[in-house]
Amino acid sequence: MNHLSTDGSATYEASLKTMINLLQSNWRFDVSGRAGNDLNLKKFNKVTIVPLATDLRLLKNYLLLKAGEAVNRLARNAADANAYNTLLETVYFRVNTTE
Repeated sequence: MNHLSTDGSATYEASLKTMINLLQSNWRFDVSGRAGNDLNLKKFNKVTIVPLATDLRLLKNYLLLKAGEAVNRLARNAADANAYNTLLETVYFRVNTTE
């Protein structure tokens, strides 16, 4: 026994179809918008950890040691590709961390 009239049923069905179309068309924008807002909020609330001076000193000493070893290896054998790459990486890292 259906208590709804045919006109009322058609109206509800049309409203339901309209709601489904709206959800389907806006779903990706709503989800991506919320996800983007969540990522931005997390990015701004992220704690920045500054390295300690002792850690930076250890890193500098390590890079100088590795660079010195690479220079010595290159002095013995100018064609040592590993030594060249090590020297290149240590110099590059020191230049990029001082900017």
